[in-house]
Amino acid sequence: MGHPSFDPCDIPVTAVSGPAIGFPLGLGAETVMVTCVSVGTPHAVIFAAEVSSARARQAGPLIAGHPRFPERVNVSFASVLDRGSMRLEVWERGAGYTTSSGAASCAAASAAHASGLVDDQVTVRMPGGDVEIAFAADGSLTLTGIVEQVAAGEFAPAYRTRLAGQQASSVRSATTD
Repeated sequence: MGHPSFDPCDIPVTAVSGPAIGFPLGLGAETVMVTCVSVGTPHAVIFAAEVSSARARQAGPLIAGHPRFPERVNVSFASVLDRGSMRLEVWERGAGYTTSSGAASCAAASAAHASGLVDDQVTVRMPGGDVEIAFAADGSLTLTGIVEQVAAGEFAPAYRTRLAGQQASSVRSATTD
């Protein structure tokens, strides 16, 4: 999964100098402590003693669309159970509440690891299943977990036609260049 980045420019998040680890974020009358990390996509991680889907659904959209995140952000609510496991609830900026996310798991584990809360191997438990995150000596991440199909569908005929036209155009462009 590569190397996590806590650089505010990589997320992006405004009004943070230095690594985006453990800074206050105002949500009206409430302030939450946030750690932000990019693992290819931007994430805000909030640590709490307990996490719930209700909390993710309530606060997730407020944080995801917060003005300090000009490109919006995925939001994870994490509870560290012990040095080798954590629980996670996820609000994705483009999809809403989701029962599991590999990128969010990597982001939350990275935030916990950078804060000294977990060891180099951590199990992330989500309603949709568990994954294992391992940190290499160089700081890179490995994600291991079960993959299963959760949905199937069809593209609308007009969209399929448009996709076919784009693919044909790409082939013509590649052969004429």
